[in-house]
Amino acid sequence: MKSLIVGLIGLSILCLGCGKSGTVVIPPPAGNGLAENLWLSSAPASPEDPLALRAKDAKSGVVSVIGMVGGDKDVFVANRALFTLVDRSLKDCNRTGDGCTTPWDYCCEDPKDIRSASVAVEIHEGGKLAPKSVRGFHGLDHGKTVIAQGELRRDEHGNLTLIATGLHVLP
Repeated sequence: MKSLIVGLIGLSILCLGCGKSGTVVIPPPAGNGLAENLWLSSAPASPEDPLALRAKDAKSGVVSVIGMVGGDKDVFVANRALFTLVDRSLKDCNRTGDGCTTPWDYCCEDPKDIRSASVAVEIHEGGKLAPKSVRGFHGLDHGKTVIAQGELRRDEHGNLTLIATGLHVLP
């Protein structure tokens, strides 16, 4: 165990020199174990943006939503098949030219605006949140545009969650 920890520390130090502008580049995991039937080989027709879903006061039902993966520094959680889609009208730091190291967290936007322009996406297995990361699934990663299809749910606080039955990552 001790040698594993020493090895991980050494690898971390090595990685500090990787990437541009001093940022550490961590590749997405390969083979995250999500079921392949989740993959939509073609994009669903007429997906809606998170703001459009909120504007029509969508409560529940089957929908397709399109957005950019982001909204938090820790968009991907190990052993949790969830992520956030942010409305494409909000500008992440890549599009504003701020050049921060975590552009997908929309640090240049008001957090209240991010929450009101987002939809949480969850992948369930057996009625529960799947214990896997979605990062890397067919290229799904920070800042990617994704269409998620599934059952939309709105809680008592107005938060939208999509229980995904299909995902399509745009190139």
